[in-house]
Amino acid sequence: MKTSSFKKGFSIVEIIIAAAIIGVSVVGIVAAIQVYLKIVYQNTRETQAVLLLDETAEALQYMRDDSFANNYGSINYIDTYTIFWNGSGYQLSTSTIELPYQMTRTVVFAEVKRNDDDQISPIGTTDDRTLNATVKIMWPYKGENKDITAQTLIHDLYEN
Repeated sequence: MKTSSFKKGFSIVEIIIAAAIIGVSVVGIVAAIQVYLKIVYQNTRETQAVLLLDETAEALQYMRDDSFANNYGSINYIDTYTIFWNGSGYQLSTSTIELPYQMTRTVVFAEVKRNDDDQISPIGTTDDRTLNATVKIMWPYKGENKDITAQTLIHDLYEN
């Protein structure tokens, strides 16, 4: 019977090459996971900001429905407002209120003008029953402030 001088198994070179391939793969996977987590964090904050923006628009409508005259009658067009729940309803304030995750929400009101055809126009007669509300949500991200902004019209539908 012939015997071979070669032994079965892996050589040290094969083991080193396999370890290098596995190491590079693991480093690549870890780097991909880190990028993924950063994207998820950023998207989570943006989603929360969009939900706050939507909540603010709904709160402005709630205040309109509750009493346009009481909630918007003393609005100053040069002030920046924030909106908060006071336990029984939404309320405007000129104080800064920080929300979770260091988010802030601001509302700025502007007058609405209508032309002779009762269409919204940059010039014309001021519509005392309609306000232009610009809502802005801001949050910190990587040392900078990110924000989203939306505008909505608040009209005294119920003449209250």
